Amino acid sequence: MRGSPSKLTQFWQELVRRKVIYFLIGYIAGCFAIIEFFTNTSERFTIPDSIIDLLYILAAIGLPGVIILPWYINRKKPITTNDLGAVQSNSKLDKSIIVLPFENISPDPDQEYFSDGLTEEIITDLSHIEDLLVISRSSAMTFKGTKTNIKEIAEKVNVRYVLEGSVRKAANNLRITAQLIDANNDAHIWAEKYSGTLDDIFYIQEKVSSSIANALKIKLSSVEKDKIHDNQIDNTDVYDIYIKAQQAYHSLTEVGLKQAMHYVNQGLETFHENDKLFALQGMIYVSMIEMGFDRDESIFKKVEECTEKVFSLNPDSADGHYLRGHIRRFHGDVAGSIKYYNRALSIEPNHLQANFFRSFNYGFSGYGGMASDSLSKLLNSDPLNPFSHFIAGAVEVYLGNFDQAHDFMQKAFEMDPNPFFGWWLSKILAYDNRIDEAVKLVDQFSDMADYTHWAKLGVIFKYALEGKEAKVLELYTEELKNILRGDEFYGVWVAESYALIDHKQEALEWLEEAINNQLLNYPFLTKHDRFLKNLYDEEGFKKLMQQVKKGWENFEV
Repeated sequence: MRGSPSKLTQFWQELVRRKVIYFLIGYIAGCFAIIEFFTNTSERFTIPDSIIDLLYILAAIGLPGVIILPWYINRKKPITTNDLGAVQSNSKLDKSIIVLPFENISPDPDQEYFSDGLTEEIITDLSHIEDLLVISRSSAMTFKGTKTNIKEIAEKVNVRYVLEGSVRKAANNLRITAQLIDANNDAHIWAEKYSGTLDDIFYIQEKVSSSIANALKIKLSSVEKDKIHDNQIDNTDVYDIYIKAQQAYHSLTEVGLKQAMHYVNQGLETFHENDKLFALQGMIYVSMIEMGFDRDESIFKKVEECTEKVFSLNPDSADGHYLRGHIRRFHGDVAGSIKYYNRALSIEPNHLQANFFRSFNYGFSGYGGMASDSLSKLLNSDPLNPFSHFIAGAVEVYLGNFDQAHDFMQKAFEMDPNPFFGWWLSKILAYDNRIDEAVKLVDQFSDMADYTHWAKLGVIFKYALEGKEAKVLELYTEELKNILRGDEFYGVWVAESYALIDHKQEALEWLEEAINNQLLNYPFLTKHDRFLKNLYDEEGFKKLMQQVKKGWENFEV
């Protein structure tokens, strides 16, 4: 796919989107076949040459219609990021469901992880059904322990059906109940009880998923059946460790990630080879890097090692392709990373992390329109996850749409008022020339700057906006710079701070590092990033922009 901004390329892409090219090829092939037939049989059936000539004339007359008809019929534009609000307000899909956290009614309250694990596995199984919109785990889990009624829940996430249930686990014995409710009329359209042992858990998961499909009159394809079946971990001991690790991993805190790694290592030491454990291990390493908890060179190597182990056991692993996408991203290959995220999504269309980073990378590179399908899926399937709104806001930032970006990021910050979202929101306010609001927001989380690099970046940027040169230079310690190096996002943010205090050489050096790590968004750097404007006349900046423009115009996935 080519992302060239030229008008000729855009026109060609529109011809393809409206299926004009396909109609044209089909029409020409059909006309050629008919004329060839009459030409070859003209002597046998004494067909005059005038008839052949007439066929050519008719073919030529019909040609404009073949071009105009599909152009008109398919004139409706695809969803863009500006349409995302409308996407969320659409009427409920008839085939849409949320799986509420299964209630733990076990004698031991510590079995909570097991009921949560069952919830997540059923969500994953149902997500393999192409005709069913399934609310993601992160949004579903917001209702854990709440007393919200079924109708209100369905309205909050814009779905029609709700699955709820309970789990009782005592030693090796299981009792699981599940019921499917139509939120439109509060009707129970399917219910079942399952009793057995822990060894039956995989059968129960598969049975629940297929029963829901039957109740909703969805005919599962052989591929969908295989995916639901193959998703299972066929060893109950490995399964138990895996869901414990998953629960800890979802916290995305440093303590939680370390606990998740402990469980994964325990599982690998005991059972040695398991692709899901290796994949989760790789994702934990990725989260440690992304959250800034550990950016040592060795941890990047560990992600690669985990990925190779995943593929040695499962060549068709969606998680494996997702991890490869991240490896390419770490190496500054944005286009290459998107290719692997696309491969992950071709195997598992609802792979949340692949959707997330695919959208982000498209947006950061200045091609936010190409992320519209991923963004729509994120906002529809995970509407209560602040990261869904964060990613939509980030895409709008790098398109220069700061008003829309603010609305999305404000929602993310309201859902989770942490320094990460606060930093982004303050940046958007500043980009939109709302400097006083940006400074006031940074002050809200400045006390976290001692232990959160996101908060520290916010404080440095605030001082840069205020022109406090000494404070900026004091806080940009070598330790912090080492954390921020080798990353396209951090590079441009550091460059902005140095540019604001008129340290142009340092700004250009950090900007060059960002560009070498595939910062390709030429329109943003030359039109929308107001904090780089005092670099515009610098020869070094002009030279860097020539490099960026070439990369942006030739961006390929």
